[in-house]
Amino acid sequence: MSKCRFLLKNSKECGKKCIGNLDFCHLKKHHNDREKYENEIEKLKNEFDSVTLNRNTFKIELIDRDGACMFKCMAIYLIKNLENFSEIVPDIYNQIKAIMDSDVDKEDNVSELVQLTLKDWVLENKNYIFPKFDMTVAELIPLVHGEEGIVTLEDYEKYFSIYAGDFDFITTEMTVNGKKKTVKTDIPERWGTMLELFAFHTIFSVNINIYLLKKFDLKSCKVTVCTNRSKNFRFYLSESIDEYSNKNMMNLYFNTMRNSSHYQLLLNVN
Repeated sequence: MSKCRFLLKNSKECGKKCIGNLDFCHLKKHHNDREKYENEIEKLKNEFDSVTLNRNTFKIELIDRDGACMFKCMAIYLIKNLENFSEIVPDIYNQIKAIMDSDVDKEDNVSELVQLTLKDWVLENKNYIFPKFDMTVAELIPLVHGEEGIVTLEDYEKYFSIYAGDFDFITTEMTVNGKKKTVKTDIPERWGTMLELFAFHTIFSVNINIYLLKKFDLKSCKVTVCTNRSKNFRFYLSESIDEYSNKNMMNLYFNTMRNSSHYQLLLNVN
């Protein structure tokens, strides 16, 4: 990319990157032809708009940051579209129906059921070749969960049997010098990753779109990642898992703007 040729007071060239097809950078005062500058900015903004969706396309469902955000998105999606799955996964359908007929912790209980269902699929399909990475499911585990300390199938079975929304420790009773003592032992966090998304996609025959929020920053004339606190945000499709031709589609917002990434469910606005 060429550098801005605008001469500063010390007769040195600006040197910042040029924008679009122009010879100068994003700073308006560096452009003698303001009309050409404004037309190029409008072109860049229109190009961005053409590959993104309007902020009013989806409603962002609030999801707690408790470690189980992906599984809660899946649970809420299933609850809202439950009748679509009566024939696809009749056993799970009946279990969710039973949970919904109860009067406590519906979303958490369905979320835990989803997590355990995905865990079982991973264990049962350890030799399945994950197409995105050309790796088996077993080989993928340390890649997506190794940072948390889950590197083997045995690790995965042990820790993903514990709901991700529960505390990240377990308590055990020990006897020390003849006295009973409660000891807390830290356990790995059980984040949802592309592995769990693919398992959900496969089990429930659901296509999945993952969106980031981006905006065209008029000050820098660049596309930047943002949050929904920005009044100019738009939905940018970052990843798709869409092998199925049916109507079941789950849309997710992947928020990468804080220390820990966070999934939220996107609901279509009619």
